[in-house]
Amino acid sequence: MRCFSLMGRLAGCTAAVFAVLGPVAWAQTAEQEKPPEKTAEKVPDAAPEGTISLKLIPSGMAARLGGYVPHRIALSAAKPDNLKKAPVDFSKGVRYGFLRYGSKEKPIDVLVALDEPDRKLARLLVDANANGDLTDDAPVEWKASEYKKRGEVGKELTLALHRGTAQLPLAFGGATTPVAFEFYRFDPNDPARAQSKDTLFYYRDWGFEGAASLAGVSRSIALDDVDAGADYAKLSRFALLVDANGDNKWDARGERFRADKPFRLGETTYVAQSVDPIKGQLVLAQSKQIIAPLATPPDLSVGKSAPEFTAQVMDGEQIEFPQGFAGKVVLLHFWATWNEASIADVPTLLMLYDKHRTKGLGILGIILDKPGNGTKLSALVKERNMAWLHVYDGKYWDATLARLYNVNTLPAAFLVDGDTGLILASGDELRGENLAKNVETALAAKNRTKSDANQDSKERNEVKSVPPVVPETGGRKP
Repeated sequence: MRCFSLMGRLAGCTAAVFAVLGPVAWAQTAEQEKPPEKTAEKVPDAAPEGTISLKLIPSGMAARLGGYVPHRIALSAAKPDNLKKAPVDFSKGVRYGFLRYGSKEKPIDVLVALDEPDRKLARLLVDANANGDLTDDAPVEWKASEYKKRGEVGKELTLALHRGTAQLPLAFGGATTPVAFEFYRFDPNDPARAQSKDTLFYYRDWGFEGAASLAGVSRSIALDDVDAGADYAKLSRFALLVDANGDNKWDARGERFRADKPFRLGETTYVAQSVDPIKGQLVLAQSKQIIAPLATPPDLSVGKSAPEFTAQVMDGEQIEFPQGFAGKVVLLHFWATWNEASIADVPTLLMLYDKHRTKGLGILGIILDKPGNGTKLSALVKERNMAWLHVYDGKYWDATLARLYNVNTLPAAFLVDGDTGLILASGDELRGENLAKNVETALAAKNRTKSDANQDSKERNEVKSVPPVVPETGGRKP
């Protein structure tokens, strides 16, 4: 399961952590989460294409790769046999688990200990050097952030989400580098996550990047160790990302592929043959296999044109975008009722709409709910006074506009100039605290431009209204 856009907002993930893969080209199904053991894949009918040098990026890759797949560590009160030394101040309720990574032949088992005497004193210890001693490793800064939930009798609960980073050694390209493993833990008293009360989650924040000449064009590529397992013999557990449209980022639609499957760019089909962790290289080859090309994702960078569309909003009206929002700055907001991070944006959206709807702000909500939720959505929109327009087609992640805008994370937003159709802001610029700030900044700039244009027009009209000056000739013929 893939979780997206949660840098600093894990508490709002809810269903996204457990249910949201998104309609990515490399789509991991439940059956694929635990594939049968395989030896290194051999690809038939492949001609040698070349080797690509990969650089290990030790942290910050979750955001660049478009998200992560959460992995579970089962916690138990049983003291592990390989625990040689522990802090003397451990509480009686400390629990243990293991994180395994590395090759099948030489796996590394990392012991973790979670000590939760209470919410404020909770701590996570990670045996990063795998020597069985929990007292000689760099401490994990185990930060807590509060989130709210409704209890069974309707009482609001204040809960805590903990998260922190541990640096574990990873051998690649002839060197061993500490890389970031991100850990997080939902409140064990969260009624919506009772099944996770004995679970610690983690994901990789590291990855690999390089460059390759594909289909006659130099393109940036990335290799994503989806399993966070560093077992390079299992190409099926990696994703290969290729910047096909040249916008200097990797999109989940059209630019992300399972590393063990062929992919097509232009008229050429490619396939990854192997990853050499010692040399730090990816071997890529052309394949004779004929596959259908994936549509190149649109370039949705700031300053580019937003894709135009016609859609029916929930009240039945047909709208055209962006033509129907002339004179406005319009916020396209992709959301869903099952995604708490989306719902968390609602108070900000309400504030913005109430404050600026008469000053040139438009909002268009695109709802990625499952089929049959129309009545529920209408009631929710009315109950929460979300008076702006909403589009809902019941197609979940395959919603027409979600596919048009390459949406694979929630919430997602694009701020667009209704006159020019140009994208003014997107992505992290419209998340959390940045949402209101950047919307109001763009709206102020738009209104200044309109004011300047009105002033210029007024001055031109005043010039036209001045009668022409007839020179005095003193009765002589000029």
